[in-house]
Amino acid sequence: MRTGKAKQPYCFEVNVGELFAFAGLWDRWKDPSGQWVKSCSILTTTPNAVTSPVHDRMPVILDPVDYDLWLDPGMTNVEAASDLLKPYDARMMRSYPVSTRINHVVNDDEECSRPIEIAEVQPRLFREMKSLELLDLRCQHHECIQNSFRSSESSKMSDMEIEGCVTLAIAV
Repeated sequence: MRTGKAKQPYCFEVNVGELFAFAGLWDRWKDPSGQWVKSCSILTTTPNAVTSPVHDRMPVILDPVDYDLWLDPGMTNVEAASDLLKPYDARMMRSYPVSTRINHVVNDDEECSRPIEIAEVQPRLFREMKSLELLDLRCQHHECIQNSFRSSESSKMSDMEIEGCVTLAIAV
């Protein structure tokens, strides 16, 4: 999640801080030169209520009762495997902001996962207007409409009056 211009890291916990496992796949094969290539991936799914404010997807978190099924190399039941690829129960999770110390590999201590307070950033009241944008100037009292262009070189938009009425500028 972004806080201002910087990304804010978060810690996600399952079952009040217990260890948990992601659903993953691994494989190995020989590349064209005959060298073995080993690769792995973590499967993702749609986010639950805990993860959706931070990201549009989340790792598939396996319930401990499903570990053996997921790790069974003889398992061929596609429907059973697909049933495991759902978002984890949000009622069993929590998240909280942590320090940006976590972003540096040299930091490997408890401080990285300690909750922090983040300052609320007030959103901008107006978005920055770039190049030419069509503005729809609507009169509050007479419902008159006038189109006007505003260039990015203009330092500010002045108040306009149409037939004596104050107008509102609405970006289209």
